[in-house]
Amino acid sequence: MVYEVKFSSFGLLAILSFSLPTAVLAQDVALWVSFIRGYSSQYSEGNYGAVQVKGKADVYPTYGDSPKAWLQAGGHFTADEYIEVGFAERIYIERIHIYETLNAGAVKEIKSLNPFGQWESIWNTTQVKKIASSRMFSPHLERKNYPTDSIHITVDCTVANTYVEIDAVEVIGIRPNGNNQGSTNNNTVMPSSGNTCSPGQLHFRDSCYMIGRR
Repeated sequence: MVYEVKFSSFGLLAILSFSLPTAVLAQDVALWVSFIRGYSSQYSEGNYGAVQVKGKADVYPTYGDSPKAWLQAGGHFTADEYIEVGFAERIYIERIHIYETLNAGAVKEIKSLNPFGQWESIWNTTQVKKIASSRMFSPHLERKNYPTDSIHITVDCTVANTYVEIDAVEVIGIRPNGNNQGSTNNNTVMPSSGNTCSPGQLHFRDSCYMIGRR
């Protein structure tokens, strides 16, 4: 099969068509939260607790208060409430779905955990709002050149001036070894830093390229 590869070299855009063996084609894998790293507050340990974000969405698309979603502690309607969630494996995250089921629109920032244990912003906004319906929030993310298994989500409760509930979080991306399951449509090649290629990356003209989606 023939794929078009676009990359920048010395300020020039080169377009190259060539055949890629099936083994190097990266495919998407979807992961739901498997553990909780931390949180700013929670209403209780069980119902309404941070643990309710684990697993597949079980409230969405229903809108309204539910004990099966994460709820902040009473009176914690601040601009910097957060939950830190983890996944079963590290992947190059391409997309995220945050299932908001009460007072949607409060997500202010999303961060990923880098290999040095630091949180790096991959999306943020100053335009938080209150939406009286549930939604699957899927913002355009800044992609990082490292795989991660952890996400930090900050919510601003000040606009709603009350509780904000999150039912579940799902990430979609590429395994470092490229051994994923999912669609192979619209694959492109994105530059990766360094000259030593990792499994699942393509080596071309002394550079490494990560197969992924734009």
